[in-house]
Amino acid sequence: MAIDVSNTPDMYKITASGSFTFNTSCRVRNTPNMSDSGVATYTSGMTVSYDSKLKNGNHLWLSYIATSGTRRYIPYANTDTGVYFGTDTNSVNPIKAATSGSGSTGTGTTTGALGSLTGQTGANVADQTPDGTILAMSGSFTFSEAARGRDKTSMTTANKVDSFAIGETVYYNAKVKADGHYWFRYIHTSGATYYVPYATIAPFRYYGTDSKPGDPVYSQSSTTGGNTGDSSTSRTQGGQDTGVPNFQSNGSASFSIDNDTMLVNGFATLTDNGAWTRNTPLMSAANITHYAKGSKVKYVKKIHADSRIWVVLSNGQYLPIGKLSTPISETQKYQDSSIPSYHSKFSYTIDSNVHQPWASIWPYTANDTNNDDRNNSLLYENPKQELIPTTTEQNELSLVKNQVDAISTSDAVTIGFMTDTHFSSFKTPSTARTLRQMKTMSYYAKNYGLDLMIHGGDLNDGAEEKKYELDDVKRAMDALKLGHRPLLVAQGNHDDNSGFARDFDGYYPRNIITNSEAYPYRFGNFANLLDTKGNTANQATYGKYKIPNSKINVILLDGFDQSDNYSSPITARRDFRHGWTHFSQTQQNWLRSTLNTIPNDELVLVVTHIMLHGVNFHTPNTFAEAKLSGSYAPGVVESGNIRQILVDYNNRTNNLVAVLGGHTHVDDYSSDYGINWIVSTCAVSDRGDGQGSRPIGSVNEQAWDTFVIDPSTRKLHRVRYGWHNNSYFSSSYSF
Repeated sequence: MAIDVSNTPDMYKITASGSFTFNTSCRVRNTPNMSDSGVATYTSGMTVSYDSKLKNGNHLWLSYIATSGTRRYIPYANTDTGVYFGTDTNSVNPIKAATSGSGSTGTGTTTGALGSLTGQTGANVADQTPDGTILAMSGSFTFSEAARGRDKTSMTTANKVDSFAIGETVYYNAKVKADGHYWFRYIHTSGATYYVPYATIAPFRYYGTDSKPGDPVYSQSSTTGGNTGDSSTSRTQGGQDTGVPNFQSNGSASFSIDNDTMLVNGFATLTDNGAWTRNTPLMSAANITHYAKGSKVKYVKKIHADSRIWVVLSNGQYLPIGKLSTPISETQKYQDSSIPSYHSKFSYTIDSNVHQPWASIWPYTANDTNNDDRNNSLLYENPKQELIPTTTEQNELSLVKNQVDAISTSDAVTIGFMTDTHFSSFKTPSTARTLRQMKTMSYYAKNYGLDLMIHGGDLNDGAEEKKYELDDVKRAMDALKLGHRPLLVAQGNHDDNSGFARDFDGYYPRNIITNSEAYPYRFGNFANLLDTKGNTANQATYGKYKIPNSKINVILLDGFDQSDNYSSPITARRDFRHGWTHFSQTQQNWLRSTLNTIPNDELVLVVTHIMLHGVNFHTPNTFAEAKLSGSYAPGVVESGNIRQILVDYNNRTNNLVAVLGGHTHVDDYSSDYGINWIVSTCAVSDRGDGQGSRPIGSVNEQAWDTFVIDPSTRKLHRVRYGWHNNSYFSSSYSF
């Protein structure tokens, strides 16, 4: 059946991002014309990521920027025949409705609700729904004929990995239209995601009985998706499925690092008595060199052995500096006028570093712990495997979904927001379990739908050597990618691991994760969604994302926008991200310019890890108010500039929905300057205002939000999964 483009002019273009997997060969061209000979070919099974779509001639086209920087075009559907050349993660099409109104409908015909049709009625119009369309819903299906589970939605190319006999039941979390069939998506007992067909579309027949009837096809009654040009027309709910994630981690960290040799620099001063070096870290080994009481010894490594911590000298000899206990016993910032204030007392030594490495390695961890941490072991969660909810988790997920449904309107936008996970595979049971929290939000996004997922920063804890932190960044990002939705991740002060360099490694920068080092694993995974495309000063994480088919613009700010050119060692504490805020002049100029270009009928939501200078909260934000020599630090002044740009914008337009942040580990709120400044508590359960009230495994262990923006009523609704602070938490805000 032809795609109706009778009201769509040639070269009609829409902004729409996604990925498209081809089931046939298609030529890449320099222009959107079939007469163009082309420059390359995408063959069956290959995938292209695009940033826009257009209609020209008798084809619909994808458009993207090639690695060379040149814009390319590739056809993805023939409008005369109605044939699509593969599977699209974003079903919106560059088509104007053939009915009243103006703008793109987002589909080849006028379409209505997804999942509202069943049986032959749905099958009659199924060809107007693109393959790969997902209907997120949970239910059960009992088979009246045998069926085979597969590893993808294909009757011919998929591997057969499961089977269902007559009378057996599958418990599914979504329905999919693909390859002439309707499919259930379900989690196998192994934890893998599989698919089983439950109906043939032509000739139509079901293979059993569904507890929740409704097939993954659109009805053909009203316009949906795209920029319709008609404010009374509803938008497609649930967001765009971004397709199979590109995982980058090596899975769970099912190992311990407590026996590693720690590459850290510093000085140990023997205060209580002297000590002998040895050629091996054993007290029974022969004595070599004696250091008397008061000696200050430079070390280049640390290791624990024989129930003690040893420093390794540049000559390779080992010097014991004290016994290692569980938890470790150290006095931080030990006061002694002869030594800088930031150091520690450990056993019979004063250490120039604030912490011993084992202060952040379980089971020695002493700080940032709950009592129930001691009753639990580290959880090695697989970041690439979809969550299998516990009963507690499923009940809370369903409660959140029901609340969101109750307050959502036809033009509502839903955003998942989580911040300050401080994920560490090694520090505490709570820091390890935040990976599961990220997987829980991802499960909600994938199975119930979100327009956007946001992590507010401090993704990782920044408390181990760089190689381990980078691995944890990959794990955390993989867990968030399970959501199959557009994803933004702010930069926090912990994310670059500068706290480890400062407090564990003698101010040497070698363990700092620079922005260029982090880019492939964090910012690079979503830079293409932003207007900046990652081309920012200092490779800082900022940009604007326009939520498709809506009037909502999301502004992501980087409150730690500074150069990674460090001296070695670093000479001043204020040179670390972990301790000082910065918004470069380039970012300030970008923000002002970007806000000036947003149409007056559109809205803005701002996300920043750290709130801004001059905004009063119940819990002080010391980073944003820090002083040097009696005056506000340069970065604080920069923060104030950002605040003023936002205030000026809102005074001019009244279109600033809210500013979302984290960092202080509390639920907090301010209405200064007539703006909603909303702070969410930390996701990690052993810190913040919920510490001690969020037992592991309970519903209160987790804490993350689903924000629902209702442009028509100018309301921002907030639905919390898990714990919240009753004092300063609100479920609704006006803007």
